[in-house]
Amino acid sequence: MNENFNFEIIKKLVDTYGTKKNAALKLGCTVRNVNRLINLYKTLGKEGFIHGKSTRFLLVLIFK
Repeated sequence: MNENFNFEIIKKLVDTYGTKKNAALKLGCTVRNVNRLINLYKTLGKEGFIHGKSTRFLLVLIFK
Protein backbone atom coordinates (compact mmCIF):
# COMPACT_ATOMS: atom_id res chain seq x y z
CA MET A 1 0.00 0.00 0.00
CA ASN A 2 2.84 2.38 0.79
CA GLU A 3 4.22 1.97 -2.73
CA ASN A 4 0.85 2.80 -4.26
CA PHE A 5 0.43 5.84 -1.98
CA ASN A 6 3.88 7.15 -2.92
CA PHE A 7 3.12 6.64 -6.60
CA GLU A 8 -0.16 8.54 -6.41
CA ILE A 9 1.43 11.50 -4.59
CA ILE A 10 4.31 11.77 -7.08
CA LYS A 11 1.96 11.32 -10.06
CA LYS A 12 -0.26 14.12 -8.80
CA LEU A 13 2.81 16.30 -8.18
CA VAL A 14 4.13 15.84 -11.72
CA ASP A 15 0.75 16.13 -13.44
CA THR A 16 -0.49 19.24 -11.62
CA TYR A 17 2.84 21.01 -11.03
CA GLY A 18 2.42 20.88 -7.25
CA THR A 19 5.10 21.84 -4.79
CA LYS A 20 7.80 19.40 -3.78
CA LYS A 21 7.68 20.65 -0.22
CA ASN A 22 4.02 19.66 0.19
CA ALA A 23 4.70 16.26 -1.34
CA ALA A 24 7.61 15.76 1.06
CA LEU A 25 5.35 16.55 4.01
CA LYS A 26 2.69 14.08 2.84
CA LEU A 27 5.27 11.34 2.27
CA GLY A 28 7.24 12.08 5.42
CA CYS A 29 10.55 12.47 3.61
CA THR A 30 12.88 15.21 2.36
CA VAL A 31 12.63 17.30 -0.81
CA ARG A 32 15.77 15.56 -2.05
CA ASN A 33 14.02 12.19 -1.79
CA VAL A 34 11.01 13.63 -3.62
CA ASN A 35 13.35 14.64 -6.46
CA ARG A 36 14.63 11.07 -6.57
CA LEU A 37 11.07 9.72 -6.72
CA ILE A 38 10.17 12.15 -9.53
CA ASN A 39 13.12 10.89 -11.60
CA LEU A 40 12.07 7.31 -10.85
CA TYR A 41 8.51 8.09 -11.96
CA LYS A 42 9.66 9.72 -15.19
CA THR A 43 12.03 6.89 -16.15
CA LEU A 44 10.28 3.70 -14.98
CA GLY A 45 6.72 4.73 -14.22
CA LYS A 46 4.71 2.62 -11.80
CA GLU A 47 7.17 -0.29 -11.99
CA GLY A 48 9.82 1.89 -10.35
CA PHE A 49 7.80 2.06 -7.14
CA ILE A 50 7.49 -1.71 -6.68
CA HIS A 51 9.91 -3.02 -4.09
CA GLY A 52 12.57 -5.28 -5.55
CA LYS A 53 12.13 -8.12 -3.07
CA SER A 54 8.35 -8.37 -3.52
CA THR A 55 8.79 -10.23 -6.82
CA ARG A 56 11.51 -12.48 -5.38
CA PHE A 57 8.93 -14.20 -3.18
CA LEU A 58 6.83 -15.04 -6.22
CA LEU A 59 9.85 -16.39 -8.11
CA VAL A 60 10.74 -18.68 -5.20
CA LEU A 61 7.20 -20.10 -5.20
CA ILE A 62 7.19 -20.65 -8.98
CA PHE A 63 10.56 -22.43 -9.22
CA LYS A 64 10.12 -24.72 -6.19
